[in-house]
Amino acid sequence: MTAEAEAAVARLEEGWMKLEAVAKKIEKKLEKKNLWEIDSKTFAEGLKAAKDMITADPAGAKAKADTLKPFLDSYGAVFEQMAAAPAKTKVTKKKARTVED
Repeated sequence: MTAEAEAAVARLEEGWMKLEAVAKKIEKKLEKKNLWEIDSKTFAEGLKAAKDMITADPAGAKAKADTLKPFLDSYGAVFEQMAAAPAKTKVTKKKARTVED
């Protein structure tokens, strides 16, 4: 069971590094950056907890890792779409000039 827990946590760490790299690339496109920062902090804390549990409670560590996997999947899908989408350009409206006689 310890090997399974270690493998699950290793997969999460690898996925987390990839997700953070993509997040940095699309940082300017993030509309809810604050939400991402809060969620990423929560994920990092959960990942650390899972790593710390491996030796004492491998089954608990694996269960914890399993609860974190959907986070990577959902943000990974969102970030993939954002990376593929063209950047939004700001359109500024210019005031029409009038010619006064």
